[in-house]
Amino acid sequence: MKPNKIVFAVALTVVLLTLSIFIVKDLNFHWSEVGEDKASVTINFLLPMDKGSFNKHIKIQNQLGYAENFACQVNWVNDHVCEIIVEEKGQIKGQKVQLIIDKAPTIYEKIYKEATIPIQFKTPIHIVEPIDEILISTTQSFIVKFNTPMKKEVVHKYLASDADFIIEPLKIIQNGKEIIDYTSFTFTPKQPLENDHKYILTFKKGMPSQSGVMLGENQNVVLKTDIKPIIDEVVPKSGSKWVGLYPRIIVRSKTPMEAAYIELDGELLKGELKNDYYAEFYPNYVLGAGRSYEAYVQIQAASGELSDKIPLNFTTLPLKEDRYWAEIVLGKNQEMIVYQGTQEIKRIQCSGGAPKSPTAKGTFYIKDKGDKYFSETEKEGANYWLTLSEGLRIHGMSRNEHWEIKMNVLNRLGEGQTKGNVVMREEDAFWLYNNLPLDTMVVIHP
Repeated sequence: MKPNKIVFAVALTVVLLTLSIFIVKDLNFHWSEVGEDKASVTINFLLPMDKGSFNKHIKIQNQLGYAENFACQVNWVNDHVCEIIVEEKGQIKGQKVQLIIDKAPTIYEKIYKEATIPIQFKTPIHIVEPIDEILISTTQSFIVKFNTPMKKEVVHKYLASDADFIIEPLKIIQNGKEIIDYTSFTFTPKQPLENDHKYILTFKKGMPSQSGVMLGENQNVVLKTDIKPIIDEVVPKSGSKWVGLYPRIIVRSKTPMEAAYIELDGELLKGELKNDYYAEFYPNYVLGAGRSYEAYVQIQAASGELSDKIPLNFTTLPLKEDRYWAEIVLGKNQEMIVYQGTQEIKRIQCSGGAPKSPTAKGTFYIKDKGDKYFSETEKEGANYWLTLSEGLRIHGMSRNEHWEIKMNVLNRLGEGQTKGNVVMREEDAFWLYNNLPLDTMVVIHP
């Protein structure tokens, strides 16, 4: 055989082998019928298939990367033709997916079939959330969720409203990867909305989804902006002087509040809500003596609406160099520190209230004192007691009705363990009793 004929024969053989591999692996015939959320795909593989393991080689890949909730049913017509029914089962409809047959075995050893078939479901558009009127703040973003993927520019183009919004598709994290959810869009007012005002967002008829289905009729989202919360009273009042070094700041409101905040000395503090109309604050540390502070108080409604900021300016009390005062530090290692002016003169190990009966915080003053007390109700007492404003008591070691020291209290000194009073060793309580006069300031803080 001549060389050129040999080359031709080899080339022809390669071409035929390549073609046969393609025919065996990838050549299939298929046709699809697609409804709103269900598709029937019939595939002729041209070769008899291994029906027993076929289902393991089917994959449904969502091109959007989310909401992969599908049902898949295989019905065999004969040994090489099957019908695969794919159905969207989740809340999201009208998705574009790929039906993938991945190395499905035939009855012939080492001969497999593969196919990738696109399916575009088409479903009528409707709004999933919000359905009812929603209450929002004048600056709050909110989410509108559709039942099918949409396009950002289309949503903006077909929106009619008497307010302007920045519209962005929602970004979610799935398996550590950021994915854009084109069924959900965040609406952020470009300018603050009016308080106590109703806004209607109309998505106009004809708005197309990503699948090409058009909105059949106008659909509305109704918003109601909240009233502006109103602060009724702040204690201490702005302009107050001689404020304690660890003051309790009280905020009362005329409208229900979800949160209360104060900007104090460069820090933003969140108040403790006692009820819907009352909140309390404490500083994060003992304030400086004789200092002026500028603060601002603001409350927030459940909708997120914020009140106007109310100024709170005050001056703490000065400390004379010879004046005694004390600081009780609650927490892990509880102690009382006694000062004369700014000079520390004594540290005392003590115990305040247990977690279920915590010692009150704030600035207090000694109102009374005595050498002994006994409670018939509690069947216990102590020597050398000091009573503070609001009824809080400091005293020596707790004693039982036989006037014996409760060793379990003594052995745990430094921990929170009492019903709210502050207890210490006898000799320390005796020192306080003798040295701290009435009206001595006592600051208690965490």
